[in-house]
Amino acid sequence: MTICIAALTDTHHGEHIVGCCDWRIETYAVGAETELKFRWLPGSWCVMYAGDDISHAKELCGRYETFLRNHKKDITEDNLLEMLRIPPREMRHALADECTRKIMAVSYDVFLKKDSLGISDDLRRHVESEVEQQQVKAELIIMGLVEHHLFIASYAHGVVTLQDDFAAIGSGSYIANDMLYLRSQSRSASLAETIYTVFEAKCFSEAAPGVGRSTHMFVMSLNQLQDKAIFTLIREGEDFRCLSKQLKKFAPRRLKGVILPPSAEDIDIRIKESEPLSRRLPKADPSRELPLQASSARSGES
Repeated sequence: MTICIAALTDTHHGEHIVGCCDWRIETYAVGAETELKFRWLPGSWCVMYAGDDISHAKELCGRYETFLRNHKKDITEDNLLEMLRIPPREMRHALADECTRKIMAVSYDVFLKKDSLGISDDLRRHVESEVEQQQVKAELIIMGLVEHHLFIASYAHGVVTLQDDFAAIGSGSYIANDMLYLRSQSRSASLAETIYTVFEAKCFSEAAPGVGRSTHMFVMSLNQLQDKAIFTLIREGEDFRCLSKQLKKFAPRRLKGVILPPSAEDIDIRIKESEPLSRRLPKADPSRELPLQASSARSGES
């Protein structure tokens, strides 16, 4: 898996989306930091992707690219969510179609006309079970511009959701979300705070399996005069050194010099003064027979 994070900031300085992802890609046996999980889409849109099956993620990105090329002008703020649900729905149908063609050499639409096939109930149930298991094994963060406003949407576990403040996907998303909530990240945060918070969440998510250390980070800004998005790359080198210095200053760290609260100061003393555990337990009586021993003795006498 991987980590992809996007956070929206909307202040008097304008609307911005801060995004980042790693470069890690893995198979069941080996991995390398060679895959940028970022892709441009038509109309000032872009997408970051993750998933157990990277081929599913890339295919779904391709379907979004084709869909936007044909329907970008039809998307409004009112129908945005429903329009974003169409490409995953079409891919799920394509996976079902591939499954039925593999088992029965017929399309999924033909299979739905069960009466005309004359197949047995057992075969029908088997095919239905196989189709049910055909899931889109991908997670996406979609960012774009609709009616003069930036938006963030996520696709995970078969559901498309519009996000108000931020989104995270991949194996490191649980840690990243925790850090973003810990920092109370919201669209009211400044651009500087948002850039740092996203960078911090990425760094801490590296503790999760499958998350790489290399980072791709960018800012997507709204140009209201031209009604388009402008992308600025946060570069390795001076930019990352600046963020790393702030990370050392602001990030959670190992505790030093912590003292006990007053009511807990004498806990160690009470433990030491208390009677040892061995003295509090009743001592075993060797002359006392256990029930199993007594029953065995009686059966031997008989």
